Amino acid sequence: MQCNGTRTRERDLISPQVDGECILSQENPCNLDCSLATFACDYSEWSYFGCDAVCGQVGKLDGYRNVTGARVAYGRESNCGSDNQHQRSIECRVADQAACGLDIPTLATAISVPVAILIFVAVGLLVYFLRRNKQRDALSLASVTVAALPNALLWHLDAARVEEEHWESFGDIFRKPVDPSTAEYTIVEDLFYRLLDGQRVGNSGAIRRVWSVFNPKLASNFGTQMQIMAERHTTDPLLFRKHDWETLNRKEQRRWTKEQFDLAVRGCPWNSSTTTVPILPVVHGTHVDTAWKIAASGFATLSSLDSGYYGSGIYFTSSAFYALPYYADKAQPALLICFVAAGNAFPVVEKNTEANSLVGAAIRRGYQCHYVCTNPDGSPCTVSAKNHYDEIVVSQESQVVPSYILEFDQAALLPLAKELQLTRRATVSGPGSHTINKQ
Repeated sequence: MQCNGTRTRERDLISPQVDGECILSQENPCNLDCSLATFACDYSEWSYFGCDAVCGQVGKLDGYRNVTGARVAYGRESNCGSDNQHQRSIECRVADQAACGLDIPTLATAISVPVAILIFVAVGLLVYFLRRNKQRDALSLASVTVAALPNALLWHLDAARVEEEHWESFGDIFRKPVDPSTAEYTIVEDLFYRLLDGQRVGNSGAIRRVWSVFNPKLASNFGTQMQIMAERHTTDPLLFRKHDWETLNRKEQRRWTKEQFDLAVRGCPWNSSTTTVPILPVVHGTHVDTAWKIAASGFATLSSLDSGYYGSGIYFTSSAFYALPYYADKAQPALLICFVAAGNAFPVVEKNTEANSLVGAAIRRGYQCHYVCTNPDGSPCTVSAKNHYDEIVVSQESQVVPSYILEFDQAALLPLAKELQLTRRATVSGPGSHTINKQ
């Protein structure tokens, strides 16, 4: 605006040290081009009157502090033709300090950094404790749902052990490296060697690291699924524990296959003669990154992708050696050791090339898994076949809970994989067939 003559602005500065009451007047004998800017300063609104230096005015600046602690400055301009006591400028913003050549920090600047730090720390602590409480709630729920599992198996899925041993929180799961010098390593080694055909793989020196993993959500779902399956088997066995495979063709081969399943069940110390829902240890070979994703979120994605030679579902085997082609060629090979609630198994003898094959078929009604004994090339084997392996197919993610991840040295695995490959067909039809092999 153009200031001609005398202009008076309301709220003028009576004193820089008096509670911010302002009256700002401007006597402008020089017809200065003056601009008015208004800024919010602490609790009151102050005005800044700045005039272009067309008269060569020189301002003498003095610093004061008002009662709010904010530093203000006013200047007396005395060579515009009159000694004007009222011609003053008031500065209250750091961005305007350069106009006066002053370094005038405001109260807001002085307190903003520590306040921001305090807020950041407080929010961080709040998030940490909320997450910690959520994890404890999940562990508590898992402890309740898996409590009904047999004691020999419960040790592998013990939520209390996770807290007592202070396992590392890793996303939504807990994990702990298993030291080879500990009793826990001996337990895992026995499980791997005795029940999972891991002698040749373990003795090759390929194992780089063993992890114990615990996912409270998956463990809780597993425990709940076990309870549901057990109740259904007891209350409605005709619907959930069918034996109609005995009426199908190749009865002897199916009977032998079912006997191999029963032998595997009896070989696990946690299964007894009265067990209605048998649990089997199984392995799933893949890349280490995929292994951690599965441990965190389960097998549901793989199940939705895999049609499979022996039915649609999630594929496992009880042989770490047989599974080699599905992890030995990965840049960072890994093997998941899981427990599967197999339930009532349907013995599969159909080849994938037969007209009545189970390729892509759902798990047969009245059963909770498909079980097939295989040759090294992945095809169903005949009665009394030597060196046979197996594949287990389940449809429900809640039937599976991961417990360990084994990381391997690829160079040490390749010779073993070549040894197995010598006896396999060019087209591999092993566990999980095409889709899981890509994971």
